[in-house]
Amino acid sequence: MRKIIFTVSIILFSLSIKAQTQVVNAKKDKNSTISSISYSLPKNVLQIRFVIKHDIYKAGKFADSTSKYFGKEADIKADKDEWSIDKTEVNVDAIPDNTQIYNVYAPVSSVACLLSLTPDGILRGVNLDVIKQTIVDSNPNKDKISDSVTPKTSESSKPTLLSAKTPADAYESLSKLQNERMSMLLQEEDALDGKAVQTYLSEIEKQEKSLYSLFNGDKISTEEQKNISYTPDKEVNDFELCRFNSESGFQKDGTPITISIHRTRSMASSVNESVPTGFIYRQPAYVSVLIKMGSDILYSANLNVAQLGSLNSLPVKFFEKGDKKAEFDTSTGALIQLTK
Repeated sequence: MRKIIFTVSIILFSLSIKAQTQVVNAKKDKNSTISSISYSLPKNVLQIRFVIKHDIYKAGKFADSTSKYFGKEADIKADKDEWSIDKTEVNVDAIPDNTQIYNVYAPVSSVACLLSLTPDGILRGVNLDVIKQTIVDSNPNKDKISDSVTPKTSESSKPTLLSAKTPADAYESLSKLQNERMSMLLQEEDALDGKAVQTYLSEIEKQEKSLYSLFNGDKISTEEQKNISYTPDKEVNDFELCRFNSESGFQKDGTPITISIHRTRSMASSVNESVPTGFIYRQPAYVSVLIKMGSDILYSANLNVAQLGSLNSLPVKFFEKGDKKAEFDTSTGALIQLTK
């Protein structure tokens, strides 16, 4: 009889414990078979974008004859590539932190079960009003947009293409084009009006440039991007992200590009993780971020980084009457507001 009474007492005690709302770290949760609601805290990823300028220099086929025909040396005497970093940008993304997942146990009638989560499970709030989402057409003027059509230019409106097999041929063709363009510009102003004439002059200028590049060389500039994702889990000093070479771009033999991250002030957690506690949220760290290439500073700013901050908690009892609301920043996990 004593054994039966003892067993019943254990069951009743267990039910009374589960009737109270609890928030337990999933890593330490021993009640994995019992139904619960889970939420995660955000972790920040630094999305680093380098905008690179790539200059391609091509020596002209007749570079050695430039001084003979133009009285000066060619600007570009040999082929080469030059790379430079024009801009460095850092955006902060938020993803669920798999090390900070919490299971919430509560009776069905408990208002503390009214958790608001993002689609990927990050805590957005407690007891918040349900948000009705309205799908808005991102392009309300789509019916007003028509395909652009590039007008065709008749062959008769283009100057005759000139070939150049020798420096003398190239220089003669260039002189003819310059004379032709000059004679057109000396015409009456009314004669220069009209799209056909302007197109014709534009084609002449293009051919002039092409012929002159056979002597002086040509430069082609392109813009490229390199993206690096970096997830800081601690303060770092001159951590190497990649290497950059001004002659070949991002290569292993280049100058190191490093990142340094330091908290602007020390932070301590107010959560005792050894015992179950209330709703856990983050107080993100305000950190300085410095990206350098050698001694050159590419990027410098202060940012909030969630996982480098501290953990705090709101007591479950605070929400028992259902008249309190908490809203959290889904990017950093910080408490935005606590209201009735």
